[in-house]
Amino acid sequence: MDYINHFLSECAPILESASLTRCWPDWGADEHRPAYNRLYYILEGEGEVLLDGAAYHPRPGQLCLLPAGRRTELRTTGENRYYKYWCHFRAEAYGTRLFDLLEVPVLLDVPDGRRPIACFDQMVQAFNQAGPEGILRARGALLELLSLYLSLAEEGGTLRAAGKAAPVEKLELLSSYIEEHLSEELTLEGLAGLLHFHPNYFISFFKKHFGVSPLKYVSNLRLQRAKELLRGTALPVAEVAARTGFHDLFHFSRRFKEQTGYSPSDFRRL
Repeated sequence: MDYINHFLSECAPILESASLTRCWPDWGADEHRPAYNRLYYILEGEGEVLLDGAAYHPRPGQLCLLPAGRRTELRTTGENRYYKYWCHFRAEAYGTRLFDLLEVPVLLDVPDGRRPIACFDQMVQAFNQAGPEGILRARGALLELLSLYLSLAEEGGTLRAAGKAAPVEKLELLSSYIEEHLSEELTLEGLAGLLHFHPNYFISFFKKHFGVSPLKYVSNLRLQRAKELLRGTALPVAEVAARTGFHDLFHFSRRFKEQTGYSPSDFRRL
């Protein structure tokens, strides 16, 4: 999921609202397609949610995720009303919503409820706090919850690429090929040829889904890989340069310093 990982690194979720609520007796919403995602953690009670016509009954101890843009209905089913944490948020990059790329389960059992409760507590408090600190603390809590959700889905084998809003197979092919051939010469024509695209069309296609030109993406990835090798290995700087596709040591050192502010040797000593 190389492309998905790239997408996640560029995706900055935006929290729109958050609270801890005891649902009212006639809690619910008629069928609609919200522009935001809903995330619940159920503490008590019962109810029903319908997503694209399929019915789900979140239970205490479960996280419930309802992605944006999907046909959604909500309702109570009895006197034992939900007591739940909830938030509404947006998560997208390059004009694409995260959950149009990732297929995730609607419901997930959480082995240890202390973690989502702590995250939601921080989120709710921070959401009601004015100023930059509140915004950043709320976003941090939201990121922690999303990390938990995706990790649990991955562990359960229910996290996969959806491929609805973007040609994920093509994007994954490109990402994997670039990762595997960083030490080699990578040309615009060669990368376009992988998808049987004309180079001019390929440039616009690539920028739409990666946010930068193909050659800029390759350069950024090479420098990121170089930083990992400098931190994690004792390879000579010249070998690091060669393994990341920089066959001119002077050019590598200059580009590395432009991005990090340090020479490769100084960066290694940090």
